[in-house]
Amino acid sequence: MGNLDSNNKIKVAIVEDHAIFRKRLMELLGFYEELELIFTADSGEACLNHLDTLEEERIPDVILMDIELPGISGIETTFQVKEKYKGIDIIMFTVF
Repeated sequence: MGNLDSNNKIKVAIVEDHAIFRKRLMELLGFYEELELIFTADSGEACLNHLDTLEEERIPDVILMDIELPGISGIETTFQVKEKYKGIDIIMFTVF
């Protein structure tokens, strides 16, 4: 990625229920000045709640989504996110 000014950072959210892995992802993203972490969530429901409370300019460009989540799965959360926020790209991952 080239040099981006603060207005052009890629906005990222992390949805991961394992606290240690979530923290590690946060640390890794911190190495890239082109990325801005908007929020982290430990469940699909928390992710959807965060999205519903954000101002439009704070909506993430990308969500790193765990597949296995408590409550609704990462796959179901992805369907719900894409229904309402078509511009968000989602990268699915799992620790398995």
